[in-house]
Amino acid sequence: MSRTIIRLKSALTNQDLADANAKPHLSFELEEPQYLLGAHQSQPLLGDPNAGPFLDLVQGNLVGGSVEKAGRRLMEMLSENPAVSNALQMALNSGHARHPIYLQIDSDSADSFPWEALCSKDGMFLGLQPTWQIGRIANISPPQAESARSFQPPLRILAVLAAANNPAQPGTVISAQDEWNALYAALRGAGFPIEVRVFVCETGLRDTIEALQPDPNLTLNVSILGGYEDLTQAAGEVTPQIVHFFCHGSTQDGPHLQIATRVDWENGASGSINLEPGDLGNMPGLVHGAWLVTLNCCEGAAVPQGARSFARLLMANGFPAVVGMREAVATDDASVFCRAFYPALFAEIARWLENNAEEIVLDWASVLHAPRDLLCRRYSAGKPPSTAAPEVKQWTLPIVYVSREPFRLRRQAESNRETTLNVVTLFRDQFSARPDAASPEVAGIIADLNAKILALDAALAAP
Repeated sequence: MSRTIIRLKSALTNQDLADANAKPHLSFELEEPQYLLGAHQSQPLLGDPNAGPFLDLVQGNLVGGSVEKAGRRLMEMLSENPAVSNALQMALNSGHARHPIYLQIDSDSADSFPWEALCSKDGMFLGLQPTWQIGRIANISPPQAESARSFQPPLRILAVLAAANNPAQPGTVISAQDEWNALYAALRGAGFPIEVRVFVCETGLRDTIEALQPDPNLTLNVSILGGYEDLTQAAGEVTPQIVHFFCHGSTQDGPHLQIATRVDWENGASGSINLEPGDLGNMPGLVHGAWLVTLNCCEGAAVPQGARSFARLLMANGFPAVVGMREAVATDDASVFCRAFYPALFAEIARWLENNAEEIVLDWASVLHAPRDLLCRRYSAGKPPSTAAPEVKQWTLPIVYVSREPFRLRRQAESNRETTLNVVTLFRDQFSARPDAASPEVAGIIADLNAKILALDAALAAP
């Protein structure tokens, strides 16, 4: 995969070394492609994330094209380094279907810039193009080896949909119904087997999910969230590959998630389960098996002054990829993001499975094109997206942190028939355990699955 990596770090100049009170300055250099003249040569990054168009973005002063002004300023700052400037120009002139631009964040202050708004000199936002998506590289601990993860369906997902009361607007409750609708639509359209363990804080939403019609490609297990121990137990039982949170997040008293229980929902209270990055990192079956954590919540990737975001701290706890939001987002925007992000991700996996390729590189940044585009269109007020984008910051809020090594999936070393037999048997057993297993519709599905099991058994027994 062709890509450009620009490293941002804190450093002291030779002049600073003579001053005991000197503070590190931001500098940047080209990491990839390494063959360009001037690669790995650092240069000061001249810009303040709390001033000028960047401050306008934070304060919501968008009239006059503040998003474009910020994006152009970012491009000007990066173009001060000849090697980086050449690499960006080469990327824009490339004929590749995809050429993501990654910012390797080795400095907390560098993380505060709205890199997702990066804009070319002629006014084109890279993050709204399918070719040049923007991502951030964060340090992962322990460092991830460049090796592929084995995979055969079903895909395992742990979804926690528990926001309850809005801390910013006391007395205002937030239902996860729209979030579930968006996620469920994506799950049903995936085209390959998926197992989902769902935790909710609303009894009504639980009942809605339990009443859904059976789907042979989709296994749902929904429960009311009682407490922290429910999450730890489910993490060990499910060993999910994707973990999805729809909840509140806060940077006050350190970055953490605020997850609601049924009691919180019934009392109109904020989430009483406070999850810190280390809590997720210590859950058995989570950090070693998960591919991606999605924080579809308020301030999940917001950067506190002088500190790291929850999303970036998850990377430090060993997760290979984390998607979050730079600022608090409206509930409707969260569901819009979900409605576009997961179909794009599932389509990548489905194409790989259908093509029978041995391996795939999942470029997480490229998957963000669809939700960014949809968020931009949502706020375009009837204008073409390219015309509206300079004054719409919502599309710049989703960000992704990844490890330096490309994320690879490899087909699990198991015969296709044996894998299919295991999956079909699992589905048959789960449908048979349903309370409505005797109903004509479910009984018909079970009969079809039993027929497939007999055929697969016979094929495997054949010499």
